[in-house]
Amino acid sequence: MSTRDLLEFRTTYLRAIAEAWFDKDFRHELTKDQGQNAVRALQTRFDYKWPWSHMCELKILSFDRYEWIGDAWVWPNFAEDTLTLSLPLDPTKPLAILEQLQAMALADYYQQRPSLFGDQRIEPGPSRLDIAGGTFISPSNAFTSFEVAMLAAMAKAWQDERYRTLLKLNVAKALLEIQGYKLPWDMGILVSEDTSSTWHGPLDRAAKSSHRRSGWDSGSKHTLKLYIPEKPKDVRSEPIALGLYNAAGAAYPFTCCVC
Repeated sequence: MSTRDLLEFRTTYLRAIAEAWFDKDFRHELTKDQGQNAVRALQTRFDYKWPWSHMCELKILSFDRYEWIGDAWVWPNFAEDTLTLSLPLDPTKPLAILEQLQAMALADYYQQRPSLFGDQRIEPGPSRLDIAGGTFISPSNAFTSFEVAMLAAMAKAWQDERYRTLLKLNVAKALLEIQGYKLPWDMGILVSEDTSSTWHGPLDRAAKSSHRRSGWDSGSKHTLKLYIPEKPKDVRSEPIALGLYNAAGAAYPFTCCVC
């Protein structure tokens, strides 16, 4: 994931919030939970193309308890922005991968999806990143570090049923077992088991003179779920509210809000 793509989405989403406060019809198109309505609404209104359509679904939801109260945004903890990653966590489902070929299968997965969003762009950066300093845009190397940690977690889940269960229940706690990696964001990160993604190994060289490259068939998409904030009751507060929503820093890489 590139910083440019991330910044373009965040600025487009900020414009979408402002227009949704003004235009109820647009808000309805943006937030109705059917298919890819959010993607279509953003493209129709702003000529914006969601860059990860082949790997990640975008859902923007309306929530009437996500409110501007006084001079701050307030909402319940269960209404947080969430990124759900669909990953093949068990190499025995749906098609068994022989133990001696699992390393090859993992390497193929990383080659085909070096980015969780499939944009095929890895940007250099340190393996550890502390963003507590208040940067306003999560750097792309934060995602690179996260993706590397998730690949290691997926490999560990293949070998350890306890860890596979932990990864599905508590991603942050599971990732701490990967060299003490800590999630740099406050947003919710979930992992679901993708049983539709399959790996095809190389043909038996003894039976075939030619050698077909191994690889993965595409599986289920990830899902990014965002909650659009309610319009402030006082119209004069709207620019302040929108500015503070945007200025919350890198706690939420896709929007800018903070609990």
